[in-house]
Amino acid sequence: MSSMLHKRLVKQLSPGYTLMELVVVMLIIGIVGSMSLRVLANISKVYENVLIRSTLVDESRTAALRFYREIKTIPFATSLSVAEEKSVAWGLHSGKAYTYSLNGTTLQRTVDSGSPVVLASHLDVTNSRFYYFDSTGTELTTLPLSAADRQKVRLLSFQFKFSLSGEDYWIGHALFLSNLRKH
Repeated sequence: MSSMLHKRLVKQLSPGYTLMELVVVMLIIGIVGSMSLRVLANISKVYENVLIRSTLVDESRTAALRFYREIKTIPFATSLSVAEEKSVAWGLHSGKAYTYSLNGTTLQRTVDSGSPVVLASHLDVTNSRFYYFDSTGTELTTLPLSAADRQKVRLLSFQFKFSLSGEDYWIGHALFLSNLRKH
């Protein structure tokens, strides 16, 4: 019986956690938690920036590739019918006309007088344009090009700037227009 009484007394006399110890533990947990939240917020911001940049890169590369492929597949182009800083158009023997234009924040393609098809969005049109070169590599700078100068175009270059949430991405390419040469 004395051993049982002894155990009860030891349990009652065993110190638990004091209020001060609990406050200190809660304070430490709060400090560690706030540091963790800052780290997680920074990681979240980095992820968001990477996602935005990835979206811009993907959209711009897809748009440039699509633009390149579509222009290269235009058969039997007789000549450029429009050659401006913000648009380029071809007339075909079949009577169809293809127009590529920088409009608002998009790159658009229109066939004949149909509805425009958006090839790319998030485009900074004020910093994007088409460039035209003759067979010697000289840039034809008097835009819009005259009918005589449009006949000389052998190289079309484009420089597009894409912008999204403060991130910018530039892409450019030069296209040798072999189907515009007179054979």
